[in-house]
Amino acid sequence: MHKLMLLGLFAAACTAVDPGAGDETSAPAPGSTRVLHVLHANDGSVAPVPPPTEASQALLPPSATPLGTAFPGPGNRISYQGGPVLANPKAYVVFYGSWSARLSQVTLVENYLRGLGSTAYWAINGTYTDANHAVGPITFGGDYLDARTSPPEPFEVVNQAISAGHLPYDYAGIYIVVTSPEVDVSQLGSNICGWHTEAVVTPQLAPLHYGFVSEKTSGCSWPFPTANGAAVDGMISALTHELEESATDPNLDAYTDETDDGENADKCAWDSSDETRFQFLAPNGGKANMTVGGNNFFIQPNWVNGSGGYCGMAADRKRIAIQIPSTPGGSVSGSGVSCSGVECDFLYLTNSVLTYTVTPPSGFHLQSWTNCDSLSGNTCTLTLNTDRGILPNFSRNASCHVDTSCYNQCNLENCDDLPVRQRVQCQAVCRNSCTVCQ
Repeated sequence: MHKLMLLGLFAAACTAVDPGAGDETSAPAPGSTRVLHVLHANDGSVAPVPPPTEASQALLPPSATPLGTAFPGPGNRISYQGGPVLANPKAYVVFYGSWSARLSQVTLVENYLRGLGSTAYWAINGTYTDANHAVGPITFGGDYLDARTSPPEPFEVVNQAISAGHLPYDYAGIYIVVTSPEVDVSQLGSNICGWHTEAVVTPQLAPLHYGFVSEKTSGCSWPFPTANGAAVDGMISALTHELEESATDPNLDAYTDETDDGENADKCAWDSSDETRFQFLAPNGGKANMTVGGNNFFIQPNWVNGSGGYCGMAADRKRIAIQIPSTPGGSVSGSGVSCSGVECDFLYLTNSVLTYTVTPPSGFHLQSWTNCDSLSGNTCTLTLNTDRGILPNFSRNASCHVDTSCYNQCNLENCDDLPVRQRVQCQAVCRNSCTVCQ
């Protein structure tokens, strides 16, 4: 789907786009004007407001991945539809409304966008590729202050900024209109928090990618104190959400969910409980999970297109599938988890050293492990440097019984003529040979 956004102001940053940016055509020269006549626009889906609490998304459901196949079997739960991604995305912002009284927030957003592309967080988008390239680091193209406060039509706001030469027409650009809290936007902050879309314009050289986000003190702010205030960080998280989706699904024909959870950022929208290892308290006591440009922010995770798919702040985890034969069963425990089902999937940091011990089912013993690096008794040890599956293999314990006729025959052996002690030992050896095991 298509949701959440925000940006910063530094007017008249109208530099030409670098030619040769992937398959994206260069923009007109700075200062040139171009009136964009929209032929059609696809409305992006809207984001839900943040819930008061969110369930953890640390572990994902079993994938039923058979050993010997490319892991993971079910894919990453987001489908490639064949369209292009943006190899060199560039963020542009139109601050619409009363931003002259919030210039510190404008600067905060500008510095965030200047540093976002070099973070491990943005690198998650590099897991999204088309036939020619992957999504690359995002750069900040510039912004413009539009002081109007009437309800905006985002395409016209962007169109006017480009036509007047305040911003360049950049085919790799993502243009976000960010409204101040005073601007009355129907439904924003109650039913939606933002969206992105594309429009085909004339001359029809490439679609124009644009979107919409607002700073709202309710509905689209985090439900707890954050480093820059719940509404500001909610706006920046929403902005980031829309930039991510515009980069991985710019024309609404590249990456969407296999079910109905929308685009990549939709799958992690307003998730504040996952990836707690990144979270810390800012100097003012507010929650944060990223430091960009010297400032702290609280940003939602993004969907990693790898290892079966997961919400993360970095693409630094691998998945292991522990598979147990349904017959006869058994259980495996270790490295902080336990598994007694047919298959259990877990995510760990890349290159984690894991140790698992198997408990065979009654009447069986461990014969071998599949896909372990080293073995010690019932224990498997491995380094998780790639997605992998492990499997314990069991053998039935030997079933033994005494052959009665053989046992009785031992009383008739040539033991009776021996001294008593030797006779007992002779009969014991004979009777032991009568034990038959299968």
